[in-house]
Amino acid sequence: MLYPQSGYCIDCDSNCATCSGSPTTCTSCKSGWFMVGTTCYPTCDPPLYTSVTNGVTYCNTNCPGQYMYWDGNCPKPLSSETQGTTAWKRNFYWYPCMPWQWLYWDQTCQESCSSPLWPETPGSYLPRQFCWYLCTSQARFLYWNGSCSSQCPEPLLTRYQNGQWFCDFPCSTGQFLYWNGSCLSSCNSPLLSKIEGNPHKRFCYYPCGVSQFAYWDNTCQTSCDFPLVPNTEGNPKRQFCWYLCPTNQFLYWNGTCSAQRDPPLTQRTTNNRKFCDYSCNPDQYLYWNGSCLTTCTSPLSPRTTDNRKYCDFPCSPATNFLYWNGTCSSQCNSPLSHKLEDGKNFCVSSCPASQYLYWNSSCGSSCNSPLTQII
Repeated sequence: MLYPQSGYCIDCDSNCATCSGSPTTCTSCKSGWFMVGTTCYPTCDPPLYTSVTNGVTYCNTNCPGQYMYWDGNCPKPLSSETQGTTAWKRNFYWYPCMPWQWLYWDQTCQESCSSPLWPETPGSYLPRQFCWYLCTSQARFLYWNGSCSSQCPEPLLTRYQNGQWFCDFPCSTGQFLYWNGSCLSSCNSPLLSKIEGNPHKRFCYYPCGVSQFAYWDNTCQTSCDFPLVPNTEGNPKRQFCWYLCPTNQFLYWNGTCSAQRDPPLTQRTTNNRKFCDYSCNPDQYLYWNGSCLTTCTSPLSPRTTDNRKYCDFPCSPATNFLYWNGTCSSQCNSPLSHKLEDGKNFCVSSCPASQYLYWNSSCGSSCNSPLTQII
């Protein structure tokens, strides 16, 4: 088509069927071409679409401005964008990743969008995959369970990635995260196991205050007294109080373990643990019958073991009669008298201390010749 200019007829642009005002200002396009504004183009691909007005085929967008997403949607706002200088020049927000990839908030392309990040697939035409970080500056730490918080306390781990903060659970699936940051397959008493979040994560908490001892029986105490054994573990440090004997043995007051309780020590059971206690005060003697006295008189035998005082019955089962003079015999001979006291056999005089015991078991204030005095 020719276009009149300064008294001459010149050709319209080769893409125009007709033109007006200038050779490049098309009013219609040659066959198979599309009008965008006043310019003709050979294609009109999605997300653009065609329409026909007065026999002219136009290539249009749905957006009021000149920016369009790859899927035909219109971005908002448009005020900060630089628009084209011609009617055809449209600016597109193109999706930079492959169709099977995820576009991350930091403009990287990844093969997956893993929790706690939030996946989204917007768009009706050519949907594309996005992976969003949803926390704000006020609650900037994104937790493994998708929640947001202003802090990430230990033993969780902080991670900074491309301008965003994460609060990670550092252990493998099935492991317990301990208060000191270690990862173990079990959480044993007196520690407290707890499952939190979705997906589930396992924690092993120290149940007591920082200045307290965690006892084997799940109680919390301010001290750990002997024969129990104090122990400090981990960083930050936590205090434990352990019962170190097997469950079928007694823990003795001196820290040793035995399957038997030796009288006169006292048996005690606390939360399924057996103890064998010394029940007297430090200045007292513990007698064979469990009584406590400040003295241990003859014929009994005083003994001190591990700074504890005992008053022993010195005879063995084979010679179990204890005489007044500290000797032992298998029987109690006349005129002495047998005395049974708390299961122990004594061979004693039946007379007052100021009198003599005669051969016939009588008592007298003197021992005259031809009798022989024995003291």
